[in-house]
Amino acid sequence: MKDWIKTIKRYLKPNQQKDELPTLKVERLIINTSNYVQQIKFYEQYLGLVILQENSMHTILGNHFDQAPLIQLNKSNHSKEKNVNTFLHHFGLSVTDEQSLQLITKHLIENKVIIHGTQDDERVKGIYVRDRDEQLIFIFYFKTKASVQVVPPRIFREGEWFEFSLQNWLQHLVLGHFNLKDAQYYQINHLHYSVPELDENRSNFFWDQSLSVKEHESFHVRSQLFINHNLFVQVTANFDHSGQGQSFHAIKPVLLYNTLDCLRVVNEKFSELEIEHTSDIGIITCKDAFGFEYDIKSADLHYLKKANLHD
Repeated sequence: MKDWIKTIKRYLKPNQQKDELPTLKVERLIINTSNYVQQIKFYEQYLGLVILQENSMHTILGNHFDQAPLIQLNKSNHSKEKNVNTFLHHFGLSVTDEQSLQLITKHLIENKVIIHGTQDDERVKGIYVRDRDEQLIFIFYFKTKASVQVVPPRIFREGEWFEFSLQNWLQHLVLGHFNLKDAQYYQINHLHYSVPELDENRSNFFWDQSLSVKEHESFHVRSQLFINHNLFVQVTANFDHSGQGQSFHAIKPVLLYNTLDCLRVVNEKFSELEIEHTSDIGIITCKDAFGFEYDIKSADLHYLKKANLHD
């Protein structure tokens, strides 16, 4: 039990070493879709995101409060592949509090959007839904320390969570003057991939050694877990093929560091560890051990035009 408690503490508060890069986060997800109009409707009208930019080929949606981009929809001829075994099982979109989650859940139910599952554990509480491309999305909030002490009334076993009753939970929702736009999204915090077989060394090279998203002991069998303060990445062998998500051709996360110097360091580490990548002014495009593609950018926009990542 003592060893398990130590693991939990390390899982909740990952240690940051002095030589680590500043914290990486997901700036947005780029989703290539053949259901362009239906996807815009889903993310705007059902999930409550607002359109920040829109044209006939691209739409960027984000948070109503700070106008931060979260989802970028690109119109394409991509169609969902069948029987793929390498795919993004789900991504996690966090909201600020329980009331935001309740408002979104109630709105989805009223619009007959199917809730595919619920999750309640010591860290988070959330629901699972699918967009119009059948991509699974986990919408959740992080519990406060006070709520963790009360819920659940007993200690969770390793890797365990409970489903909860939506009907009982929504009965406690006080609507007042609130509407869907009062539900505040925070950021994309969670990427969970399903792959045929783990490649532990190369995954560690990519996430831990290159990007400083540190590896932790996973609560799932045949799985690797990488965590920082903004991001939770899980790679699992043959995870839940009953509801598979999009293949790696459809969705690309855009990752963000604060400064351009971080990109220089990552570029050097990728070259040293022979990780597939290309670099240009202010951006690195790379692939992990399983072929999933990422763009890595810098928030230090003032110096992008003057910078050159090439040796």
